[in-house]
Amino acid sequence: GKLIGRGGANLTRIREASGARILASGSEVRVWGDADSLARAEALMGETLGEGWQEHAQSTLKDATQATVRVPEHMIKDIIGKGGARIARAERETGTRIQCKRSEVVITGAKRGVEEAVRRVQAMTSGQTLEADRVYTCTVVGVG
Repeated sequence: GKLIGRGGANLTRIREASGARILASGSEVRVWGDADSLARAEALMGETLGEGWQEHAQSTLKDATQATVRVPEHMIKDIIGKGGARIARAERETGTRIQCKRSEVVITGAKRGVEEAVRRVQAMTSGQTLEADRVYTCTVVGVG
C-alpha cells in the first residue's frame, strides 16, 4: 500500500532515514529500534500515510504486551536455532518479536502471540538436561 510504496521504495526510505527495523506484512507493520529511531520512523510514516494513521496505531498498541522467560544460559543457542532459523520461525508464526539474552528470552507483541511464543520457549526448554557439579558412581554387588 501507501506505506510500502512502489517496489518498497517508501519503506526503504523510512528504514534508511530512521535507522529502525521495519517489517510490513499485509495490514501489520512492526517497528523495532531505539527511542530515537522509533520516533523518526513514526514521523516519517506519518508524513507518508497522512492524518488518522496514529489513532489506528495507538488502538492497536493497547493490545501489546511483553513477557520475559528465564532459561538456562546453555539453552539459548538451542532456542535461537542454526542461523537464527528457529527464533525467526517462532516470530513469524506468532507475530511477535523475540530477543534472546544471556539467560532470558524477551517476547513482545500482541497478547495472544506473546502467550503462544512463551509456550513455545517453555516447550523448547522443558526437556533440558541438568548439569551436576559432581558425578557419583557406585557398584552393585549381588549374591553369588
